[in-house]
Amino acid sequence: MRRAARRHHREPVVSAPAVTVPGCSGKRCYADKATAARLAKRTRRDHDARVSEYRCVHCHLWHIGER
Repeated sequence: MRRAARRHHREPVVSAPAVTVPGCSGKRCYADKATAARLAKRTRRDHDARVSEYRCVHCHLWHIGER
C-alpha cells in the first residue's frame, strides 16, 4: 500500500535529560493516546515486539513500552 506523500506527522516530544523525572527522562512522549496507540501498533507489526501505549504517572503524557 502506498502512503500519501504530503502526510504531516507530529514529531514526538522527547523528555529533556535535564528534567529529573525518575524513569521518564529520554523517553518519547506523546500528547494523545491515539498517536501513541498508532505507533505502538506499527511497532508491533514491523518489529514483532510486545509493546503497548501507557499513560506515565510522572509526566502524565503517553509512552510506548512493555508495560
